[in-house]
Amino acid sequence: MSGELTISLSSERLASGSAEERATFGLFSMMANGHPLTAGEDADQRELRYGPRVSGYPVAEWVAWNWWRLRWEGERPARESAASRWDFAHRMSAIGEGYAWPNIAIYSDGLRSFLTSEASGSPETALFRYVGAKRQAVPADSLESVFDGFLEDILRRLGAAEIRETNLHRLWNDLREERDAPDIARFRKLEAQLGCEPDEADEAAIRRRLGRHDAGERHRGHHEAAGLRGQPE
Repeated sequence: MSGELTISLSSERLASGSAEERATFGLFSMMANGHPLTAGEDADQRELRYGPRVSGYPVAEWVAWNWWRLRWEGERPARESAASRWDFAHRMSAIGEGYAWPNIAIYSDGLRSFLTSEASGSPETALFRYVGAKRQAVPADSLESVFDGFLEDILRRLGAAEIRETNLHRLWNDLREERDAPDIARFRKLEAQLGCEPDEADEAAIRRRLGRHDAGERHRGHHEAAGLRGQPE
């Protein structure tokens, strides 16, 4: 089971709420390496289940907006001002929209993605009491694939309900275009590693960093090539 991540959302009826919420409502569950990250129980029940009943639409919006930082930014910084900004981009509890989201934090070292799930801080008052789980590590490209699958599933559900041209559609289209353009993708990656939202960082500073990196790569390549030329056949 090592390196496995799954996100699932059942289809259940919601009597009120926006059209997007109703079309994407169900039991939301995340598991990593066989460990449930969203397990808990309702405040008025004592039956443990794999996750809360919520709308998947705000989750998908949050993932699409924060995709670059979730994929490339590292651990929570120590500086409080930066840490609070990090929380909004990396903790699912920041999603809002009136649901009791899990306190799952997601970050990456580039090769691996880490997921931590904390138990509910005030279980006696929580609408859904999360039990938490120890930190799990999965390949970063696995997180990327699972996120993509979840976003596409939410968009399919919206399409089945004849809901189109939402904010999520726009975010997903923009994200795909950025990821498909190598220069933009490199820019967004470095922005995220610096802890910045899209288009928030100083563009000139980012370009200078990328230029220094490219120059270093070219120098290293020339050095390695010269070394190979000096080797005997």
